[in-house]
Formats: sequence, structure tokens, C-alpha cells
Amino acid sequence: MTQWLFKRGKVYHYRFEINGALHSGTTKARDLETAKRVLEIVRQDCILGGHGIRVAPTLGAVIDKWLDTRGRSVSDEHRIAAEKSREVLKPLLKLPLPHVTTARVEDWRSDYLKGRSPATVNLAMRYLKLFCRWAMKDKLIKEMPYSVKMLREEEKARPIVEKDQREIFFTALTRLNAQIPAAATFTMTLGVREAEMLNARWEWLTTEAYDVRSRTKGKKHRVIAAPPILHTALGWMLTHQALARKEPLPVHRPESGLIFPGEKGKVHSRGWLNKALKRGAKAIGVPALGMHRLRATFATLHLRNKAPLKEVQTMLGHQNAMTTLRYQETSTEEQKKHQDELWG
Repeated sequence: MTQWLFKRGKVYHYRFEINGALHSGTTKARDLETAKRVLEIVRQDCILGGHGIRVAPTLGAVIDKWLDTRGRSVSDEHRIAAEKSREVLKPLLKLPLPHVTTARVEDWRSDYLKGRSPATVNLAMRYLKLFCRWAMKDKLIKEMPYSVKMLREEEKARPIVEKDQREIFFTALTRLNAQIPAAATFTMTLGVREAEMLNARWEWLTTEAYDVRSRTKGKKHRVIAAPPILHTALGWMLTHQALARKEPLPVHRPESGLIFPGEKGKVHSRGWLNKALKRGAKAIGVPALGMHRLRATFATLHLRNKAPLKEVQTMLGHQNAMTTLRYQETSTEEQKKHQDELWG
């Protein structure tokens, strides 16, 4: 492919040939370096045109399109993370996709890494890869414009609440707000996601089971058996709420409405339990414990108790059993138990 840059008057003009077709025009640039960059953009647009793509979209336009289309059908957590990644990728947003090159991605990553952990940077990198792959699937580009490996991460502790730590953990959560230990029990005993717990409703709960109907990842409907400990925790919550309001003790639970209503009856914001979970983590001697670790606690304890993998997968709402297995954690105590059973 032949190309020329030449100056006519005060600005640079270009001429190049692709597949026998001659293209020419002005860069409107007065310096050579800017003219070269403009020429490269024009060339890439013409190359893309050969694949049925008229104009190369910018990364920002692709992300906006993803949020408006695919983003509407994913979980709230996924969409929020994608929106945050858009802010993080701001230095690259105005670049046409073919110009999100390896060098530019590495430059952006080097700047973003300052003062941040490799895990935080890798999360943004995963979303950048997601957006570019989606653009390929939508035929906005023909191939990945960059090739950058993920940073090596230090393996973090993945704690759960062990069975013998449960009482200490829930005691640490108990404060003036009776919803907190009840909400943690709800999450741990049903293995639901944070959004599913926040949007839980009384009409979906029976003595035998809880029917997950809230907007979740993939909007997958499932029914989970409700253990007695859950009903005990919810009864404790209702009793304490009645005492705090100086009302008669409830004989029956509410028939409808949010189980854990926030201010003015609205849904609590995400991260509502984070401070309480920090207290619980400190009480049982682990460095950190988030809502997803309660879900992992549910999976781990069931699998240790020899529950069929298919049952645990169904209760968690996973499409793939391998995803469920990644939730299972191990411990020295469990290893010792199995070693003793095997070797005596």
C-alpha cells in the first residue's frame, strides 16, 4: 500500500492507495506529526470500510452502546462495574477502536497503576477486553486492536464463616438495627446475592422455601428450601422491631412488602451491611468479609456436608457447575479431618 503526505499552502494533504483504489484529502494539520496521526486514522477507516464498516467508532461510543443494549440485561453489579470502568478508561474513550493499541493501553495502565493494586487494574482491563470483544461480535472491528497480558496478582485470603464461628459472628453483627443479623442470616442460609437480599419480599417466603423473583444476574428464577434457623432469625428481628416501637409483639409475619426495608420503606443501598461485616470478620479473626463471602460460605458448607453439586449449583443459580466449584473454599481443619479419616 503506497501513501504520500505533502504540504500545500500551510496544511498537509494525503494520498494513498488500498486495493487499487486511490484516496486523497486534507489532514487540516500544520505539523507533520499531527498529519501522520490523521493519515493513520483515515487509513484505518478505509480498511474497516472494506469489511463493511463505514466509520471506526470510538471506544467511548462502543461502551455507551454496550450499556444501552447488553447492559440492560446483565445484573446490577455487572452494570455498575461496567459504568465505573468507563470512568477509569477515560483517557482512551476518544480513540477510534483500531487506535486502542497495545502501546496506548500499556501507557494508560502504567498511569492507572500508580497507587492501585494489580487486582484493581486487572478489573478495568477485563472490562476493556469485554467491550472490545463485544465490538468484534457486533462487527464494529475485525480483530482485537491490542494484546496486553494481565498483571500478576497476589493471592488474597478468601475467608468464610466456619460452622463453629457462626455464633461469634452473628453476636458481633447484633446492634440496635435488628435487620442486620437477620439480613446476614438470610444471605448465608439461602446463598442469595446481595441484590436478591435487598429486594427480598415477604410474599415470596413460605415455611418451606423462598422463591427468588427479584432482578438478578440473568434473571434466573429459582426456589431455595428455607431452613428453620432463617425463620428464627426473622422472628427475632420482628420481635425486636416491635419492642423498639413499643408495639404489641407480632403473632404473624407480614404478608407482603420488603423483608428488610430501608428509610421510608425503600430498598437499602448496596454496601449497607459492609460495616457490620467488618465487625463480624474481626470477631472471628479474618482480614475481610464481604457479602459475596457469605454466598461462598453457603456453597462451601453445603459441599463439605456432601450435598450434590447439582443441588448447590441450582440453589446458587449458576449455569455452569465449574462456577459453583470456584465458590468452595478449603481449610487446614478440613484437610486434617480427611487426612485422619484416610490414614488414621
